[in-house]
Amino acid sequence: MDLDQFKQQLNEKLSTDHQGRSGEDIAQMLSKKTFSVIEKLKKSIQYEILFGFLGMMLFAVLAFSTKYQSVRTYFGVSAVFIFVFLFLLIYLLKKTSELNKVHQPVISNLNNYVILIEEYMKRYFQFTMAMVPICLFFAGWLGYHEKSPVPELDKLIGKSHLGMTVVLIISVIYLISFSVGMYYFTKWYLHKIYGKYVLELKKCIKDLQET
Repeated sequence: MDLDQFKQQLNEKLSTDHQGRSGEDIAQMLSKKTFSVIEKLKKSIQYEILFGFLGMMLFAVLAFSTKYQSVRTYFGVSAVFIFVFLFLLIYLLKKTSELNKVHQPVISNLNNYVILIEEYMKRYFQFTMAMVPICLFFAGWLGYHEKSPVPELDKLIGKSHLGMTVVLIISVIYLISFSVGMYYFTKWYLHKIYGKYVLELKKCIKDLQET
C-alpha cells in the first residue's frame, strides 16, 4: 500500500467516525478537552504559588539572618512583595477551580476566564519589566548607604581602581543587558505556563461555538 492510498483510507475512517457521532457526543468530547486544558492551567498556578511561597520564605530568612542593613531591607521588601503577589495567584486559582466544578462549560464563563488570564499575563509582564530597573537602583542605593563596611566589596573596589564614570558606564550596560534578558525570559516564561494553554482554550471555545 502506497502513501496516497493510506492517506485516503485514513481520511475515510475519520470522516466515518465523525459522521457517526452526534452533536452531543462532539460537545462532550470538547468539554473534556476544555477541562483538561483548565486543569493544566490550574497546575501552573499551583506551581507558581508553591515557588512563590518558597521564595518568600528564603528572602525572609536572608533578611533576618544577615548583619547588613541594606541586605535586610532589600530581601525584606522583596518578601513583602511576594506575599502580596501570592494573594493574586490564590484568586486566579479560585477562579480556575470554579470553572472545573461546572459539568458543562459555559462559553461566556470561559471567555471571561481567558480575558482574566490574558490581563494577568499583561500586568505580570509590565510589572516585571518595571521592577527590573527599580530593583537594581534600589539595591545600588541601599549598598551605597550601607553603614557597615562590606570587606568583599571594599576589596573589589580597592583593587579595581575604577573611576566613577567607568562604574556608571558598566552599570548602564549591565542594566540594559539584564533588562533585555528579562524581557525575553519573561515572554517565554509566561507563554510556557499560561500562554499556550490560553491558546488551547481559545480553540476549544471556537470549537464549542461551532457545535
